[in-house]
Amino acid sequence: MEFADNGQMSDLLKHGAIPESRCRELFLGICKGLQYLHKNKIAHRDLKLENILMDKENNPKLTDFTYAITCNKDNFMTKTFCGTLPYIPPELITDESSRNYDPMAADIWSLGVCLYIATNNAFPFRINSRNMNEAVEAQMAKRWSFREQYAGKLSPTLKDLVSKLLEPKPKDRPTIDQVLQHEWFKKTD
Repeated sequence: MEFADNGQMSDLLKHGAIPESRCRELFLGICKGLQYLHKNKIAHRDLKLENILMDKENNPKLTDFTYAITCNKDNFMTKTFCGTLPYIPPELITDESSRNYDPMAADIWSLGVCLYIATNNAFPFRINSRNMNEAVEAQMAKRWSFREQYAGKLSPTLKDLVSKLLEPKPKDRPTIDQVLQHEWFKKTD
């Protein structure tokens, strides 16, 4: 097992949000890792900043595949509730009898939460076991916004990407290939 000299990506937030140019570098690596998984029909299902480790060169490494699942056919769906509450998409916070979701689309939502946190030093939604219905309503209504102290510093392309990743309808979320084609990754500072 490889040692992650520089801890978790969440450690980078000790002094506030990560500058956008640095986020772009980090998320390019994260997205390429997720693209590799998805091309090999694997969904991570617990993507969060604590599961992104930083190596000695400060490159991100996806880790903790406890909930990973093989999506062995096209349009693969699952009912298993897993992941970490603040990172899970609205389709997982449903009645177990009606839950049926695309785990790769769920990874995309979690990627959006990670990008939001990295650039805002806060969660887009407050989710805990006591407010699940309220949280789903907020997710479905897209009741989130960029924090005032960071919003003016963030590019329109970053804001557009976060908005696409935090799309409450799974079928309307981009695939990881589409994410990597987003204009935000083409910009250089």
